[in-house]
Amino acid sequence: MQASAYGLSSAETRKRTLLHRLGDEIPLCYVTARGLQRIPVDDVYYWAPAQARQLEVDFLLQRGRELLAIEVKTSPRLQPAQFAGLSAIAELPNVVRRILVYGGTRRLRTPAGIDVLPLANFLAALEQGKLWP
Repeated sequence: MQASAYGLSSAETRKRTLLHRLGDEIPLCYVTARGLQRIPVDDVYYWAPAQARQLEVDFLLQRGRELLAIEVKTSPRLQPAQFAGLSAIAELPNVVRRILVYGGTRRLRTPAGIDVLPLANFLAALEQGKLWP
C-alpha cells in the first residue's frame, strides 16, 4: 500500500507538526504514542485529507492490509466535533477499527461504530493485544 493512495502523510511529518498543533494534548498523545510502540505494525501515519482542513486522525496504524484509526483527545467530556476525523476515515478501504482515546472515564461504542476508550482502558487493550479486531 502506498501512503499517498490514502491521502496520508508520513509519521515523520506528524512528528514535526505535533508540537505545533496539540498544545494541551501533547501529554496524552505522548503516552498513547509510547504505548503504540509496543505493538507490531508495518507503519504509522497521520491522516489529514488535503481537501478538508478540519478533518484529521492522530494515528493511522497499518498492519498488512488492515488500518486502525486512533484519535486522541484530553477532554473528559465528549463533543460531536471530536468524532469528525474518525467518521470521515471510515470511507477508506481496509479501516477495521476506529478508536477515540480521551481523558474521561466512560467506555462506549457509538452508533457509527467508533470505540471510545479512556486512556487507562486503551493502555490495557494495548498490553493485552486487543486493539486489532
